[in-house]
Amino acid sequence: MNHQEDIDDLLAKYFANEELSASQQASLDHWIKANQMEFKRISALVNAPAIGEPSFDANEAWRKIEDKLEQPAKPIPLNGRRVLVWTITATFALLIATTLFKLSLKEETEFTTYLNDKETTESILLSDGSEVTLYPNSRLDFQDGKERRLAQLEGKAFFNVKKRRGKAFDIETAAMKIQVVGTSFLVNTNQEENAGVFVKSGTVKVSVSKNDLILNANEKVELEDGELRIGIINNPKLFFGKKKELVFENMPIKQVTKEIEKQTDIKIELGKGLDDNFITTRINTETYEGIASELAFICGCQCDTITKGKHYWLHK
Repeated sequence: MNHQEDIDDLLAKYFANEELSASQQASLDHWIKANQMEFKRISALVNAPAIGEPSFDANEAWRKIEDKLEQPAKPIPLNGRRVLVWTITATFALLIATTLFKLSLKEETEFTTYLNDKETTESILLSDGSEVTLYPNSRLDFQDGKERRLAQLEGKAFFNVKKRRGKAFDIETAAMKIQVVGTSFLVNTNQEENAGVFVKSGTVKVSVSKNDLILNANEKVELEDGELRIGIINNPKLFFGKKKELVFENMPIKQVTKEIEKQTDIKIELGKGLDDNFITTRINTETYEGIASELAFICGCQCDTITKGKHYWLHK
């Protein structure tokens, strides 16, 4: 059973006033907190007053049906037939109502979750045909709804969005909201205070609070102190290039760490006395954990992890 089916069952038990275990209640509370609007909508549907039943004469209806039967049937008491008809009708009505409720719930709330806890990037093909490169230590929740496509991102991802007429592609992060129709761009939320969007092609709308900006190809916007700052991507081919290997030949370690941060978003700080090191090596950018430790081995220094996969400190 998948996560959405679990939530469906918990909601069904909740609205039927059935007792939930502590873990089930915790799971339901977590879902309600994250989907308050949807929970209110479902509650309104479940608690809505029933529409008055139309006047119906069962005996008269049954008499009309019997009159049209061409072959004689084995006599069965009318009351028994009526009970059977109403039982079957009620059963089908309940099945239809339950099915529609679940379909409605899944249509509006079902997300597919992608989690990359590896050291290399992962390529993802979404249900709408869009392509995503999900970076290490990142999570993406995607919903392909009737009126819009919604992606919720934690971390860093490159999107190549497939166009759908009249159906936008929205991305929500902790720091900003992004809306596109069809384009390719990079979203980085690893550091919320310095979150950014970098557009490779097409047009993107970025929103933070009441501030909106429209970005075109080779433009970027970064969040600094709660404000959006727009700029130009100086070297798009290098910036969006998928370099799997960085080659350094007798290069000062300070320049090496700058290039590594530019290509991988990994920040490596240098302690005193390390600036005089020159580096000659080949670094695999897909193996995030090994980059800082490899530099430490080359310069004969120590490597401390400040934030795994994101921030390191080299020192003597």
